[in-house]
Amino acid sequence: LYAAAGRLWDANRTQIGRMSVLIDLGQYREALDIGGSILGFLNRERNPSGDQTSADHVGEIELLSALAHQNKGVCAEQLGEYDTALSSYSEAERHYRALEMHERMGDIANNRGVVLLRLGNGQSALAAFQQASSIFAGHGLALKQAQSQVNVGNAFRLIGQYAQALMAFELAHTLLRPLAAKAAKAVLLLDIADTYLNLNLLKEALITYREVLQLLANTEMRPERASALWGLGSVMAQLSHYQDAIQQLAESAQECAAIGNKPLLVNVLISQAAIQMTLKDKLAATVTLNQALGLMEHQSWPIQQCLIWLLLAEIEAGNIDQAFAYLARAQPIVNSLNLPHLRYRHNLQLGQLHMNMGDDSAAEQSFSAAVTDVELLRANLNEERTRISFLTDKTLAFEALLRLQLKRAVVLQQGEALGVNCAIEQAFSIAERARARTLVDILNHVVDPRVQTRLSQVDQVELQQRLSELTHTYEQIAQFARSPSTPSLASIAALQQHAADEEQEINRLLLRAVSHNPSHFDPLTPPLPLEELRKQLPSDVTILSYYVLGESVLAFIDEPTEYGRRISIAPGNSGVVTTVGLLERPIRRLASQMDRFRIERGVIDMHVHKLTQSTERVLAQLYDLLLRPIEGLLPKTVPGGPTPKLVIVPHGRLHQLPFHAFFNGADYLVDRFEISYAPSTTVLLLCSQRPMPSPQRALVVGVADETIPAVQREIDSVSKLIVCDDVTVDTHATLETFHAQAPGCGLIHLACHGVFYAGNPMFSRLRLQNGWLMAADIMQYDLAGALVTLSACESGLSEPVGGDELLGLVRAFLAAGAATLLVSLWLAQDETTAHMMTEWYSLIQDPTLSLAGALRTAQLNLKAVQPHPYFWANFMLIGKR
Repeated sequence: LYAAAGRLWDANRTQIGRMSVLIDLGQYREALDIGGSILGFLNRERNPSGDQTSADHVGEIELLSALAHQNKGVCAEQLGEYDTALSSYSEAERHYRALEMHERMGDIANNRGVVLLRLGNGQSALAAFQQASSIFAGHGLALKQAQSQVNVGNAFRLIGQYAQALMAFELAHTLLRPLAAKAAKAVLLLDIADTYLNLNLLKEALITYREVLQLLANTEMRPERASALWGLGSVMAQLSHYQDAIQQLAESAQECAAIGNKPLLVNVLISQAAIQMTLKDKLAATVTLNQALGLMEHQSWPIQQCLIWLLLAEIEAGNIDQAFAYLARAQPIVNSLNLPHLRYRHNLQLGQLHMNMGDDSAAEQSFSAAVTDVELLRANLNEERTRISFLTDKTLAFEALLRLQLKRAVVLQQGEALGVNCAIEQAFSIAERARARTLVDILNHVVDPRVQTRLSQVDQVELQQRLSELTHTYEQIAQFARSPSTPSLASIAALQQHAADEEQEINRLLLRAVSHNPSHFDPLTPPLPLEELRKQLPSDVTILSYYVLGESVLAFIDEPTEYGRRISIAPGNSGVVTTVGLLERPIRRLASQMDRFRIERGVIDMHVHKLTQSTERVLAQLYDLLLRPIEGLLPKTVPGGPTPKLVIVPHGRLHQLPFHAFFNGADYLVDRFEISYAPSTTVLLLCSQRPMPSPQRALVVGVADETIPAVQREIDSVSKLIVCDDVTVDTHATLETFHAQAPGCGLIHLACHGVFYAGNPMFSRLRLQNGWLMAADIMQYDLAGALVTLSACESGLSEPVGGDELLGLVRAFLAAGAATLLVSLWLAQDETTAHMMTEWYSLIQDPTLSLAGALRTAQLNLKAVQPHPYFWANFMLIGKR
């Protein structure tokens, strides 16, 4: 209409607005054509008919030129034409500077940063985004400052500084909270979801991507929708839901193609090829990657190029020369970008190729470099959950180094003994570095587990509301379990789903606490000083440490000698005692044996002899698999001499096994050894260094009901046996009582119902009088040096996750500062548990007995009257012995 009326200035002003809308719609080519038309008009108006430009239009020419160039830059960036984008932004910047429109310089810095980010230049992108954020803050432009902070977070994410990324996102969230900016909030959530995916927080990423897609459902934000679908497909692939992943990625690819966003389409194709590789369809993966390369012709997209070369090298792993050629093409990109996550992948694949060729020296160098990058990335994470999840898929380099050292020990066994011992020591050190690292970080005060106190006031309120709702739901589920009438399965399932939803929202909320942690990050954490720590072990303690390496189960024996301590492994220097496959059946059978005791006590008493024999056969199988191969390396029992002291460090599923009850056909292991347990050798040593609080105080709490009536007798007996300056006994134990009295206690005894929750282990819980004490809550306390006894069912069960981090009540109490835990492995029998606790507290008063020795004596005494292991082998001692 303006053009028809001859009002060309108004027409071109309108076209500027149209460009912006077309960009939001993903119609970049049409927007670029309009931009060219606008600039052509402005060039003609700048010098019409050879005359001087009208003074009235000089400023407007500058402004419309700046806007047109800026919009052209955005279009070029979305199309992957990065050089054109940077050139357009420079032109826009020149015009804004002439107009002295300083706030607009923030837009250009922001846009330039996006291109630099796409090019993998993370540090330069970060500087540009921080400049933009500063400009917007100075002009009071909250929405633009928030958007630039989102980009700051993305830059930190690219360079592997994930904690800083989450901090930037939280600042953006704070800025956006009072604004009606639905689109900006959707973009923020999308980038948070991407970060969760990078950190292997898959449940959180899945929920967040779905939330983004809901927000985008009635919008035309097609690039963001395509990105969310790509992320959702990537999460599905990580969760091994391949058909769902394929569907989501196909939808994302279709969206990318429709809007002409080639860089994003290439990313989607790379993810599709990775799934095809996982499904063993190398031909399809190769075709997909070549399609991606075709889209990148004449373009410089370094991150995508590097990922394609790495995937092609993986496809050609059987063709060593070709695989090396692909890695060689990736090498200069890896070097130039200096991004730790790319460097890690490149070194890992390079090490695997060298190992396949038999070049162990080169392989060790590459794997060591990969481990260094893992440690570098971990050092930038200041929150427990992110450290744990990040390592989930990063143990391959540690395990490869472990294999190399064991191989070296086998090769050298015919030669020098010193070289063999050195290789075994190195293997043990690597295994130790790969397990329970985050728990070690907590015990060393590198990571603070007290997350809840770092939440903002608004988030604190929401957290308390959700915890209250979750506690109420738990109570409803417990009431159903106690109900004489059978509730409908649908009712129980609905409550369980509601609880799971609340747990997940609480987990997502707690992740935001990272932004309130002080932004101090230690340099790369050096390897654990294991040799120095081991020197502090008592000279009469032997450590038996297992490690599950692929399908093999390794055993290391750390034993005292007259010259110090020495690490030995199973005969033959391979270290392998059995395989995971051989353990599967006896582990299942043992669980089945213990489940039999859920039936009526009278029936058990009638058949207890046969049940004992049946269980002993299973425990004998486990002995033969896990202990028989290394029997000759264990301390010898001398008649009339002291009982040898043995600390067992399990790994993976072995954490759920009662090694002290393993049976050799004549004796249980506890008959010959004084046994305790630890998550790792390092954790054992750190717990052993913890002094008991002084003055000594004790807290004894118990919650009895019709299913565990002996709890009342138990706490009465226990409270009389404890010798402390201040013993608090509360038979009506509440959460408030525990909160007020537990910190500073040297001894804590909890006798109540316990629930181990495998689906979300840090929501495993103990039933107090007015609610549930969850593992995640326990970590917020200061229980420094305490001896904690959990006389509750399944309190010792844990879920091992990446890096053999044990999640559950054991972790919670150790992280809170407890030095020693006495916990149970299965459902406790009420009366025998009360008897065991009375024995235990009587014996720990004996100065000649260690804590482990007291437990052994109590178990042997109970075994004499209740021979089935279900009754006496339930409890295990963890930590300081």
